[in-house]
Amino acid sequence: MAKKAQSLKDCAFLAIKAALQYTKHNTALTKGRHQFRTFAISRMKYILLLLLSACNMQKEADSNNIQSLQNLWTLSSMADKDLDINGSNKLPTLKIDVADMRVSGNDGCNNIMGSIEALTASEFKFGMLAGTKMMCQDMEVPRKLGQQLPEVRTYKLTALKLYFYDADGNELLTYKKVDQ
Repeated sequence: MAKKAQSLKDCAFLAIKAALQYTKHNTALTKGRHQFRTFAISRMKYILLLLLSACNMQKEADSNNIQSLQNLWTLSSMADKDLDINGSNKLPTLKIDVADMRVSGNDGCNNIMGSIEALTASEFKFGMLAGTKMMCQDMEVPRKLGQQLPEVRTYKLTALKLYFYDADGNELLTYKKVDQ
């Protein structure tokens, strides 16, 4: 049962399958012994409850991970390179609203806002993004950020950092949590 359950439905299916295999194996060894079959069925129920509890704990852990995204983040690196902001631009920020599946912030020059199209314990995909169109002295960071945000497909969250990756697993952006 090394297969990771992606949802409670998948997890329940795997739990029932494992319990049935356990019961089938043990009752086949002792055909004709009614007492052992009753014991095996009670064991099957116990295993099923344990596996379903484990699935629910995984779902709660995933939910907590997703809720931890709800914060204000500042961009610290792009494509594994530390961010170099000269005095003319502000530090790019990203505010994630998990409940409404929305994002807002700025790209260092312009305000940005939009939706989150997909969000799971590891998947993150931005929906349509919009922004103001001001011209700043240095447009390199806003331009690169505008190209990379739509490429985000997955993420990894640590205590203070949020990493975004493309479909091939390449690190695109790293954000640092803002103390609130």
